[in-house]
Amino acid sequence: MDARVDLRQVRMFLAVHRHGSFTRAARELDVAQSTMSNAVLEFERALGHKLFTREPRGVRLTAVGEAILEFAARLAATEEELLDAARTFDARRASRLTLATNESVSSYLIPDVTARLLRDLPHVTLDVRLGLCPAIREQVLTGHVDVAVLVEPARPEDTREGARILGETPLVLCVHPRHPLVGRRVRLDDLWGRVVTMTYTAGTYARLLGGAFLAAGLPEAPTRALGSIEAVKRHVLRDEDALALLPAFVVKDEVRAGTLVALTLERPLPSVQLKLLRAPGSAASAGQEVLLGTLRRALSELPSQEVQG
Repeated sequence: MDARVDLRQVRMFLAVHRHGSFTRAARELDVAQSTMSNAVLEFERALGHKLFTREPRGVRLTAVGEAILEFAARLAATEEELLDAARTFDARRASRLTLATNESVSSYLIPDVTARLLRDLPHVTLDVRLGLCPAIREQVLTGHVDVAVLVEPARPEDTREGARILGETPLVLCVHPRHPLVGRRVRLDDLWGRVVTMTYTAGTYARLLGGAFLAAGLPEAPTRALGSIEAVKRHVLRDEDALALLPAFVVKDEVRAGTLVALTLERPLPSVQLKLLRAPGSAASAGQEVLLGTLRRALSELPSQEVQG
């Protein structure tokens, strides 16, 4: 006896039992009667026993059919539970947007996204995971998150990866209002020998700063990492001689309030792009469109001249 069966056979066996008729069972499952008969016959062959006896008014279970009835019902119920689990996962995924990004986007742009989601799509939950650009890109391209927002220069791979450019933000050198370079048009060689504080010294911003110094024929500036944007800001607020490198959108409030000053450079530092990447094969959801639109609006409200002096 080959005891391997499939769930289609089990469902059809149970339908015939419920209705006492192959015809009515086929009608319930919307299949041809011949399909129903063949499936039950395959089931009987797999088990090595007849499961129904034919009578003038229909069919009834044999002794073996009675013996397996409870187990068949359990199998069908388990199949439905399995399908329900998959449906529940899909429903939760549709109402949950998982985003990978960095600290600057999460702290200074995502609160606006969250507020708009609560207003327009209250059923959508936003989950944010933080990382550096290489790890963020890996998470979205391998499907571990729905979408990623990266802050980095343009890359040749952007088109192939389907990156959507949300906008640009300049990098700025921020200082205390009483810093000796405030009020001057600053050349890069005015910065030579000064330590530049940033969140990470192995990241994109440090590479762009180093490239700017090299392009000007200067040695790279010494740098210091403090690990977070808040730590960098507090350092500058407490040290009148400190110099910090940050993207413009994270200091716009302090610059407007006058608690920090963005130096006016003779040769502005490079801008970086904010890019949106979706998991391969995924379609844009309503939550993703809210994310995209809100970030674009936030960047459009940040003219570069506002933070460049």
